[in-house]
Amino acid sequence: SRKYDDFTEIVSLEQKFEFRVNGHMVIGYIDGVVKTGETMWLLENKFNKRVEISGIDLDAQVSMYMLACYKLGINVAGVMYNIIRVAEGGVAIKQPVVRRKIFRNQEGLAFIEKEVAVQLDEMARFHVQGGAVYRTPTRDCGWDCSFYKACLSLNDDGDLATALSS
Repeated sequence: SRKYDDFTEIVSLEQKFEFRVNGHMVIGYIDGVVKTGETMWLLENKFNKRVEISGIDLDAQVSMYMLACYKLGINVAGVMYNIIRVAEGGVAIKQPVVRRKIFRNQEGLAFIEKEVAVQLDEMARFHVQGGAVYRTPTRDCGWDCSFYKACLSLNDDGDLATALSS
């Protein structure tokens, strides 16, 4: 249903992207690209119990999507977040979707690409040479990370080999 949509056109949904950064292949999917009038936007769906917008200006996932759009020749003005409430009852029934538009400058994409290159180089070195393992917990760990159980098991006995095999 497009009951809550205020955009005029869906340009693409589940837009696949592939591009290289410093010799590394980056592959992913953008939730969507939409238009309001003549302005194109990334469409990013977030499923939360409450509307939480702190930190979305620095959202690394969206930065990657902005870079992908640039590489694909899609000129977006920023990100249209659909914050979809998943709680039962109350405000989730009255206002199930909250939409926020965040403008992002394309001028910053060169820095984002350099930052991604550094991270990909570090991952490649780690894959070949090994290195120190460290956790970077976030509020999304419990539902959005395939290593969640491994991180929890490190709290139990500190054994990395056991944690990675769980």
